Amino acid sequence: MKKLISLSLKGFMRFKDEIIFRFGNANAIYGYNDTGKTTIPTAIAIAYYNFDLTGSNRGLDSKINTDLIKEYNSPPTGTEAAYQTWVQQRTAAALEYSPEMFRQENNIKLIVPQFEITITHENPDGTMSTVYRSLDINGKSKLKLNGKNISQKGLVDELGLTDAATFLSGLIPGYFQRLKQEDQRKILLSLMKENLDKNEIINSVADAMIIPATQELLQVNGGSWEASIKQSKQVADDLRTNAIAAEAARQEVEHLISELKASTPPALTEIDSASALTSRLTIVEAQIKLAEQAEGVARTNTEIEKNNQEIDLENATAEEWNRNIEEKKSAMFDEMAKADAERTKVEKQIDEVRDELGALEKGYRDIQALIDSEVQLPPQPQLNLSDMNLQPIPNLDLLGIKNCPICDGDIETHVAKQIEEITVANKKIEDEAQAKLAEDTRVWAEKCSAIRDDIAVRTEDMKKQNKTIHDKIERRRKKISDLEQKKSQILVAFGNIQNSTGSIQRMPVRNHIPSKQPPAGSGNLDVVSLKAERETLKMKLNQHDGVYQTTAEQMSTADRRLASLKDIESEAKSQAGFATLVWKALKAGAIEEGNRIIRSLEPVLDNVTIVLTENGRDVFKPYFKGLPLRECSRSAEMKCGIELAIMISNLCPTPIPIYVDDAESILDLPSKLTTVQYFVAYVSRDHKSIAISVG
Repeated sequence: MKKLISLSLKGFMRFKDEIIFRFGNANAIYGYNDTGKTTIPTAIAIAYYNFDLTGSNRGLDSKINTDLIKEYNSPPTGTEAAYQTWVQQRTAAALEYSPEMFRQENNIKLIVPQFEITITHENPDGTMSTVYRSLDINGKSKLKLNGKNISQKGLVDELGLTDAATFLSGLIPGYFQRLKQEDQRKILLSLMKENLDKNEIINSVADAMIIPATQELLQVNGGSWEASIKQSKQVADDLRTNAIAAEAARQEVEHLISELKASTPPALTEIDSASALTSRLTIVEAQIKLAEQAEGVARTNTEIEKNNQEIDLENATAEEWNRNIEEKKSAMFDEMAKADAERTKVEKQIDEVRDELGALEKGYRDIQALIDSEVQLPPQPQLNLSDMNLQPIPNLDLLGIKNCPICDGDIETHVAKQIEEITVANKKIEDEAQAKLAEDTRVWAEKCSAIRDDIAVRTEDMKKQNKTIHDKIERRRKKISDLEQKKSQILVAFGNIQNSTGSIQRMPVRNHIPSKQPPAGSGNLDVVSLKAERETLKMKLNQHDGVYQTTAEQMSTADRRLASLKDIESEAKSQAGFATLVWKALKAGAIEEGNRIIRSLEPVLDNVTIVLTENGRDVFKPYFKGLPLRECSRSAEMKCGIELAIMISNLCPTPIPIYVDDAESILDLPSKLTTVQYFVAYVSRDHKSIAISVG
C-alpha cells in the first residue's frame, strides 16, 4: 500500500447513505463537531485490521448507523395500524413480538442493517487494489480484496501490512505513548534495520557464571524482557524468604544451646535399695494392669448401655412400624374388598348397558327399515272410452241404401244429419268424461300430495327418533368403554394392593446385650496415681543404674542440628544471591537493548528524543526539545506525537497515512509531514457537514 485513493462509506456511523471521499497526498478535513471527521481514520483501521482506534475489535457493530437500526426495529412504513393490532393480539395471547417477527409473518422483506467500507489504494508497483469490509447487526461480516473473499491473515500477507499496533501508532499521533513498555519495545524493534541479539546483549552486561541461567529464562519466556525480569524477581524473593527462615531456625537452636549450658543436672535426693524398688514396681505394674482391665470393662459396659439404649429406640421404632403395617394391611384388605365389590357392580352395569344397547340397536334397525320401505300411492285416474257409451257413426257404404225409408228423402242427407247429431252427442260425452277425468286427477294429485307430506313428516320424525336412538347407542357404547376402563383400573388397583400386602415386611425386635463384670480386686485402684508411682520408681531405678539422658547429650544433638542449619542457611543465601544477580542482569540487558534502540532511532528524529526510564520497567518516554511532555504545551505535545508517527510511517515496510485531529491547536505542522500521506482535521463552525480539501 503506497497511498489511499478513495474511501466509500455506507451505513457507517453517522453516514446512513453512501458517501465517497477522494484523497490526495495532503488532505485537509473541515467540519463542526459530530460531522464525522474521526469517522475516516476509524473506517481505515477497521477496513484493514478490523480494529477501532483504541486497538479493540469488540463492539464494532456499534458503528452501524443508528437510523438504519431504528428503522429495522420499527414497524414497516404504512403498516403502523396493522402492527399495533398484531401487537395487541400477541400480547393478549402472552406471546413475544417484535417488528422483525411481524415482517416475517407478513413476508415483508427488509435489509438487515450493516455498514460497508470500501477503500481503494495505490500499490508500490502502481497498480490499484480495493478492500471491502462489511458487518451487520447479527455479527455476519465479509472481507474482500479486489472483489474476492479473503481472510484477515490473507489480507495482511497479500498487501504486506504491518501489525495493527504499529499501524495505529503511525495512523494516530499519541497512540504509541499510551502503549505498554513491552508493546513499545516490539514496535521499535520491528522498525530497526538490524536485529538485536539478546544473547550478545546479556554477554555484554552479565557475569559469565549467570549467563546460561539468564539466557534460559529469556528462552522460556519467548525473549520477553518484562516476563523474564518478573519471573527472576519472584524466584529471588522466594529464595530470600527461605534464607531468612533458615537464619531464624539457626538462631533458635543457638538459643537452646545457651539455655542447656546454663542448666545443671538434677541431684539425687533419695536412694532406695534396688530390690525394694523392683518389688514395688512389680506390684504397681500388676495393679495398673488390673485397673486398666477394670477401666476397659467399664468402657465396654458404657458402650453396651449405649447400644441397649439404641436397641430400645430401634425396638420402639419397630413396634410402631409393625403397628402401622398391620393398620396398612387392614386398610388394604378393606380396599381390596371395596375394589372387588366395585368390580362386581361395574360388571353388572356393563351387562345392563349391553342389554339396553341391544334393544336400542334393534329399534334403530326397525325405524331404518320403515324409512327405507316404499309407500304405495293410489293409481292415477285414466280415460276409458269403453265406459263412455258413445254412439257409432253409420256408414252408407255398409248399409247399401240410396233412399231413406223414413223421410223418403236422400239417404246421404239423412245420414249426414244423423252423423252430425251423433257427433255432437259424442263430443258432449267426451267433454263430460274429460272434465270428470280432470276432477279425478286433481283429487288424486291432492291425495298423493297429502300422502307424500304425511310420509315426509313421518320420515323426518323417524329420522329424528333414529338420531336420538343413535346418540343413545353411542352414549351406551361410550359408557361401556368407560366401564371397561374403570374395570381394568379396578383390577390393576386390586392387583397392586395384593402385591403391596405381600411386600410389606415386619421389623424384627432385638434383645438387650448383657453387661460384663469387672475383674475381682479392681474396685479401689486409681490408674493415674499408680502410673505416677511407676514413673517415680523407674526414675529411681534409672538413677541407680546411671541410665538417663544428660544435658551433655542434649547439647551434642543440638550442636549437630546447628551445623546442619548453618549449611542450609549458607546454601539458601547463596541461591538467593545468584537469583538476585540473574534478576539484575536481566534488568541491565533490558536497559541496554532499550538504549541501543533509542540510539538507532536518533538520526531520524528532529525535535523528539526518547528516554528509557529507570530500571527499564517503564515506557519509552518521549521528550520534545529536551522537555518531558507533561511540561510541554498542547501544541508541542501534538507535534511530538506527529514526529513519532512520521518516524514509524517512514520506517515501516509499507507507508502508513497519518491522521492529525484538532489541527487548529498546532501552530505549525512539522515539515516532515509532507514525506507521507496525511490528513489534518480542523473544527470549523462554517461546515455543518464534512468537507475535504485535497492538495
